[in-house]
Amino acid sequence: MDQRKHAQVVQRRARGVQRIATILDAAETVFAEVGYDEANTNRIAAQSGISPGSLYQFFSNKEEIAQALAARYTEELQQVYGSVFSVEAASLPFSTWLDQIIDALLAFHFAHPAFHILLSIPAPSVQFASLADALPKE
Repeated sequence: MDQRKHAQVVQRRARGVQRIATILDAAETVFAEVGYDEANTNRIAAQSGISPGSLYQFFSNKEEIAQALAARYTEELQQVYGSVFSVEAASLPFSTWLDQIIDALLAFHFAHPAFHILLSIPAPSVQFASLADALPKE
C-alpha cells in the first residue's frame, strides 16, 4: 500500500472513531433525558447530528449502542479505580484517600448521567455484565 492510500485509510479510521464517539455522547444524552426504554436510534441519530442510516453503519440497534457505552464506562471506571486504589493513593492519610475516592466517584457520576440508567435496566443482558463487573463487590 502506498503512503497516500495508507494516509487515506488512517484518516477514514480516525473519522470513524470520532463518529462512534459522537454517537456514544449523543446516546448518553438521550438515555439520560428519556431513559433507556424511550430512547431509540432515531433520537440518538438526531442528537448526534447524523442520519439514522449513518448511525446504522456503526451500530445495528439501540442495544449495541448501549453495549458500547457500557464498555466506555467500564474502561473509564477501571481507570478511576486504578488511580484511587493505587499503591501511592493507599499511602495517603485515610481521610485524604477517602476524599479522593469520593471525589473521583462523584465526578464520574456527574459526568455520566446515563450510567445508572444502564445499570438499572431490568434483567440486564450479558452485554452489561462487564459494566456490573467493573463495580467493586464490597
